[in-house]
Amino acid sequence: MGLFGKRFQLVSPLLLWLFVFAKCPAAQAADWPHPRGPQGTGVFDGSELVKEWPTEGPPILWRQSLGQGYSGFVIVAGQFYAQFQTSAGQQIACFELDSGKEVWRTRYGLPWQLDGQWPGPYASPVYAEGRVYFAGCFGEVGCVRARDGKLLWSINVQERFEGRGTEFGYGCTPLVDNETVYFPVGGQGASVVALDAKTGRLRWKSGSEPASYCGSLAITVDGQRQIVSFLQNITVGHAADSGKELWRHARGHGYAEHAAWPIWSPPYLFYSEPFREGAYVLKLDHLDGKARMSEVWHSDVICNDIFSSVIVDGYIYGFDILDFQAIHNGQSDGNFKCVELTTGKEMWAVTNTAHAMVLTDQTNLIIFNELGELILADASPEAYRERARTRLVQDVQCWVPPAYSDGRLLVRAGNDILCVYLGDTNAPGFRNLLANGSDTVIPKAQPGFFDRYRTEAYFAPTALELAEWFCVSLLGVILPIAGLALIFGKRVPFGWLLTGGAAIAGAVACPIFTGYFERLMFTWPVMIHAVYFAVVHSCAAALGNDSKRAGWIARGGLLVMITGCLFYHRLCEYYFIVMGLGFLVGILPALPLTLLALRKMAKGTRTGSRPALIVIWIASYTVFYWSAAAFILWRT
Repeated sequence: MGLFGKRFQLVSPLLLWLFVFAKCPAAQAADWPHPRGPQGTGVFDGSELVKEWPTEGPPILWRQSLGQGYSGFVIVAGQFYAQFQTSAGQQIACFELDSGKEVWRTRYGLPWQLDGQWPGPYASPVYAEGRVYFAGCFGEVGCVRARDGKLLWSINVQERFEGRGTEFGYGCTPLVDNETVYFPVGGQGASVVALDAKTGRLRWKSGSEPASYCGSLAITVDGQRQIVSFLQNITVGHAADSGKELWRHARGHGYAEHAAWPIWSPPYLFYSEPFREGAYVLKLDHLDGKARMSEVWHSDVICNDIFSSVIVDGYIYGFDILDFQAIHNGQSDGNFKCVELTTGKEMWAVTNTAHAMVLTDQTNLIIFNELGELILADASPEAYRERARTRLVQDVQCWVPPAYSDGRLLVRAGNDILCVYLGDTNAPGFRNLLANGSDTVIPKAQPGFFDRYRTEAYFAPTALELAEWFCVSLLGVILPIAGLALIFGKRVPFGWLLTGGAAIAGAVACPIFTGYFERLMFTWPVMIHAVYFAVVHSCAAALGNDSKRAGWIARGGLLVMITGCLFYHRLCEYYFIVMGLGFLVGILPALPLTLLALRKMAKGTRTGSRPALIVIWIASYTVFYWSAAAFILWRT
């Protein structure tokens, strides 16, 4: 080997490492790798913030339709990551921060309450070391590669550890610290679990208390790394490396959905309870090498429900909700307050912010309320001083925390994302940022036809609803088409008239009956069964005929079946009728009766055989329908 070859052998690993490193975005000072900011406290570097906004408000650089859910954002190296769901399932995706353009998306689970009041997902993604971590409502947690979305590992912590306390839907955002990812789970012997961040293998588990909906928090107390978890009725600290319980703080009894993020401001830990149970401040330290916890104060001076507070120079800023819990599709009552951290003393309170979430650069408060208003105010314990306010959206309830990076604020309004520019509009390059957006207020979307009657039946129908759809399909579609086939079967081939008429009528009847009864009447399974029936007929006929024409007919039939299934899949996905996909399962169980019907169809020229064919055809549809219905009931 020559000198060049030896040198290349020495530097090639370094070159490979540099290539891989360059392909993976690395967290920078201005990034937002956690949904609560760089330190998980809602505090950011706001050196780019302007002190005044234009009269019409700060410009909106772009807006992008995302999907359902209450997940926040993380921003790293000019890209941001978000979780959402469509009828195709819960997903995590990467977008360009400058334009909102999608880079990649990865599906990781079924949709959660797609047609309910609280569609998932609830947890937010977290970025660490070139990987993005997620958690889904069914308990799926895992990790994807940041550069391309490749799934590296995933497990279901609810199933594996028999989790309790998050039956409303798993919503605990992952905590990644020192190559370990932590999750509150609430299982017996597994209240909190620690997994290897690279592989998902279990490192430790501890406790047996039910979990809640807030992720864990990593803090350092007198040099010791602790994992603080907010379970249903206790707050507990574990040693980060071993899972040993260091201290616990009991907080009431029964159901308590802890959702607002706690804040660590050494040596004080602040967190607030829901349901008007008040807030706590704990002091954490060590005595003789042993971890110690003491309660400093407990008061109802401030109660966070779903919106977290921030701490600036020893003062808490946040919304004190007066309602028992946040009001869905309404305005929650309460006050925006400043409270002294060490005493619980109220410094001031105002009523004009509405129910709001807050971020800070330790000088300014960036307040975003559930009405879609963005507010700029001073972070001062002396008084509330508001400097600017603008409305970003109309008639859309905003419950997702914003994220900030390099002068740009990401906010989520329903199914849409807006990128708002809070920096200097006179700065070089600002006009380039405006190329993909505008400052138009987003109007409330108008519901489509099927949206008017949307219920949980679109995702998880009951046995009674499935029986109702079967009866409507039988009496309103199949029997009328069979009658027409008997009448006109002499002029048109009886089998094709029967199946072709059923396919068309099954497709058209669904919106007609849905509009008439003002609730979903799902007749599309008739369409799928009829196409399937006709295709099996063409294939069976080809098996008994050696001609090339028969072979091409069989191939064409299979192509029609595949196209029909894809079309049906697209229809169900477009109209968010997720359970409809389950009816494709009924094809195989119906095959024996379908073949029997085909034998009768071969004698279809005789009028006497036609009623028998109709009876077998209906029996085939019945097996097709109810075998698929059983699968849907089991799956949902």
